[in-house]
Amino acid sequence: MITNVGPLGARGAYFWGRGGNVVWVTTDGGSHWWSTGFSYGVDTVTATHGVLRAAALGDQVKSGEFETFLYVSKDSGRTWKFRGRLANVKS
Repeated sequence: MITNVGPLGARGAYFWGRGGNVVWVTTDGGSHWWSTGFSYGVDTVTATHGVLRAAALGDQVKSGEFETFLYVSKDSGRTWKFRGRLANVKS
């Protein structure tokens, strides 16, 4: 379920749903789309100066707490690179 939308350039946007595992991105007003799936889910997505950052969930480490990893896309969501581990998040 899409619950969040953010701007990406003049005609672009990214969409995602917290707890869902896909980020959708368009840069041309919706004519073309890229989607990327993350195994366990997505906690947050942000964009700054055209660079997308996704905090993707990993394994549950204790009741209601999950590992979180940073992935970055510098090409409008076409490819993503792992950048490291973040603090655990609670669901």
